[in-house]
Amino acid sequence: MRAARTVRGFTLLELMVATTILLLLAGAAMPVVSSTLSVARADATRAKVADLRRAAESYARDTLLLPSAILDLRADPGVAGWRGPYTSPQFDGSLDAPFGQDAYGNGILWTLSQGASIGTLRSPGEDRRRGTADDIVARVALRPIRRDVTLARIARIDAALAAYAAEKLPAEPLPTAWPAALAKLRALGLLDSDPTHERDAWGTPFQAAGGSPLLRVRSTSLAAQPTSEAPF
Repeated sequence: MRAARTVRGFTLLELMVATTILLLLAGAAMPVVSSTLSVARADATRAKVADLRRAAESYARDTLLLPSAILDLRADPGVAGWRGPYTSPQFDGSLDAPFGQDAYGNGILWTLSQGASIGTLRSPGEDRRRGTADDIVARVALRPIRRDVTLARIARIDAALAAYAAEKLPAEPLPTAWPAALAKLRALGLLDSDPTHERDAWGTPFQAAGGSPLLRVRSTSLAAQPTSEAPF
């Protein structure tokens, strides 16, 4: 006849040792988990701030101004050239001041400086205090956007001038004053009635570059701009 098996439970000492080991393992894992969460939140916040920066840049290319408030990215503020909304659907319903929230639950602020020529998006980061080293910041400068828009306008005009030169020169040189030359190019269908053919992105009228025959236009505003951007 087989002897009955004896069922032995854990002693109090064994339970205490096992619990201690589990606590030590959990304690060792906590910094790793905390660090991973911190990196994920920082990455998510940078991505959201970058999305808002791109939206502000698109607004500036269309209106040649920076938004006075971040709400202007979604709701038309009555500024000429606005073609929004510029924000993606993830921001709908969360547009306030401060605008939305970062991944830490902080508000993302938008401020203007230097005569509304620089816009700054700022998340206070993990420490929730603005102006400290872990702030997540993105800036939008209006001057290079206006410069790029002006160069694009000049490129379109110069292409029309080249087309005219190929067809009409040397027999029919254009007037050397740009408004008169523009009127003739429009009459021939080489340029349309778009007012951007008249002025640069600063609102300054284009001028003929050089003498006769007229082959290029120039922007006096571009000549007045620094050749490089000052650091933020």
